[in-house]
Amino acid sequence: MSTLTRIAGISLGIALCFPWSAPARAVSSQIDTMTASPATAPPTGSLLQNLAGDAEVHADSAKVADSLKAAVDSAAADSAEEPVDRFVPISTSRVESSDISIAIGTKLNVTIDAGRGWTFMHDIAMERRRYRQQFMEDVTESVMNKANKVHPGLYRLGMQVGENYSKKKTLGYARYGLDVIFNNTSGNMEFAVLKPLLRASESNLTIRTEGSKGTNDFKYDRSYSGSASGTMKYLIGDLLTVTGGAGASGKRETSYIGRSRFGPMPSNADSVRAGLSYGRGQTKAVEVSYSWLKGVDRQVTPPIGNRFEILNKPWLAKQEEARNRAEQLLVNTSLEPFSFLALETSFRHAEATQKYMVDTTRSNQSEESSMDATARYSYAARGRLEFGVSMGDKRVDYGPFSLSSYRERAHVLSLGIDQKLGDSLTITLSGSGSLQQRYYLKHDVNPRDADNLLYRAEFSLKAPYRRFGIDINGLVDRDETINIDKTLSGDNRIESKYQFGPKLSLKPASWLYLTQDYIVKIEFTDFVYTADKNYLNRATSLNTRAYFNLFRSLAFDFLHSYIRKDTGSYLMRAAGRRYSPSNESFEQSLDMTARYEVMKDFLVKAESDIRIQRSNVIGSRNGRRIISSTTVFESGGMRVGFTRTRKFGKRGGISLDVAYVRNYGPYITPERKEYWEADSELTLNF
Repeated sequence: MSTLTRIAGISLGIALCFPWSAPARAVSSQIDTMTASPATAPPTGSLLQNLAGDAEVHADSAKVADSLKAAVDSAAADSAEEPVDRFVPISTSRVESSDISIAIGTKLNVTIDAGRGWTFMHDIAMERRRYRQQFMEDVTESVMNKANKVHPGLYRLGMQVGENYSKKKTLGYARYGLDVIFNNTSGNMEFAVLKPLLRASESNLTIRTEGSKGTNDFKYDRSYSGSASGTMKYLIGDLLTVTGGAGASGKRETSYIGRSRFGPMPSNADSVRAGLSYGRGQTKAVEVSYSWLKGVDRQVTPPIGNRFEILNKPWLAKQEEARNRAEQLLVNTSLEPFSFLALETSFRHAEATQKYMVDTTRSNQSEESSMDATARYSYAARGRLEFGVSMGDKRVDYGPFSLSSYRERAHVLSLGIDQKLGDSLTITLSGSGSLQQRYYLKHDVNPRDADNLLYRAEFSLKAPYRRFGIDINGLVDRDETINIDKTLSGDNRIESKYQFGPKLSLKPASWLYLTQDYIVKIEFTDFVYTADKNYLNRATSLNTRAYFNLFRSLAFDFLHSYIRKDTGSYLMRAAGRRYSPSNESFEQSLDMTARYEVMKDFLVKAESDIRIQRSNVIGSRNGRRIISSTTVFESGGMRVGFTRTRKFGKRGGISLDVAYVRNYGPYITPERKEYWEADSELTLNF
């Protein structure tokens, strides 16, 4: 980072030399105490993604205006209070240790309130991370300088200059153990007009410029970009709201790979947004929104699969051009004709196109339409019925040479009942059924057309009573796959799942709390035409927990778990269907935790766990079931440590979380058998 030192002094030098006097500070404290907004970080990704992100930010201009107004009112009300610090440096140091890595880092943040709406901020951060099991080290460094000027209700000006550096080891086969380096210097300026224009109720006009240069793994980039966007909002009466916005952006990028030069490569994007809503409150009776986006993105990309060979073979790099277009229409309605009935509908239509000039296999075109309708009926004071219907149609085309292009249709029906009996008993029932049909466009060479039928039913019962509580949940799933082509009919199958889980809780005394939950889950697959492939999975678990809080500062927690699993197949014989297990496993574990609060913000904690797992492989001999082999694993460990936090008033604080860890068991690396965990942070406010 050759420019770190120079960049680090920019904001400090400007801020320390910035002329302001006591009268100026007294006046400015009434108008800019909380109005300065930090400059946003440089955008990453494609130009279209950046423009889409800017559109979302500028669409919230109403929130920005409201916050500025609130800040002015708050500052005026607090003008009689003691003045805030104009120069606030904060230093933070952090040490982190785990079984995977050890990291040490530091960060310095300096905030200067120069008055008259000006705020300066300087950040510098560094971190080094070493890995225990591999000879690897990651280095991350960054410097950022920001300057903001805010005039409430009129304009906002933001400037930012910074540099980011990172060096990490790659584990890819082509460049295993080599460094992947990113080193970028960037700067941007943004100017926003906050005053409503053209008689609009609210508006936001933003102009942004940005420049960057640096190394990005296999290439060196230089880029310059600019964008302009705006949003306006009109209120017509008390019910009708009209919003609109547009944006345009451009970018020129030059890339260097070895001695090869690509560019300058121009990119551009345009967007339009419009919206209409009718109604009061947050939920509008009718709400319509439309968005349109079109652009061209040009950049240097390596061929797929050869990303790590570009440094040695720069001639493999290609100047890619992607042409993008997207449209979306949303229509939402909400109606409440009676106090006990609510109706909601939602319609969405979206189209998107991506065309690549070089790697044409990445091109795709999609079109999607969906509609949902929901009705909520309160048939009693404590009972509610909900009914839903949804339909969707989607088409995805990956080009004339792709076999994966498809069209998909979906239909879903759902029903739910929520009933409360008395003061504590609650019953919830829900069910749904769906049909999903997928048809491939090239059916003659890809005959994988299939229908999927999914049925689901769930129930829940909750009955807390004084010191006793019960919670019962159940689930039934049935997923049926029907292949249309007869050549794949052997894969037609029905997958079923049953799950039942009651949970009991008991608190006989103020210092004792007991819980126990039991879960039974059965999954099986039934092939319609190929019965030899049928299989069954079963799992049963029982968890028992006891929590003792004998004293205010001393607590114990015990958890015992038992899990049984078995897998096998069931075939149809002359005497009927017979289940033939292939393997089974039994696992028991015990977790114990003790906590002792020595004083406020000082906690000592000890943890231990023991696990025993036995797995059996089941076979047959002379027609009788036998256990062919048995494997037993025993593992566990302990963790003893303390947590300590302390504040030094307004001058900062310290936080420590240190523990000694020891584990035992098979297949544990030496680095994980015994190590220290640490997570400490020291913060100083000067």
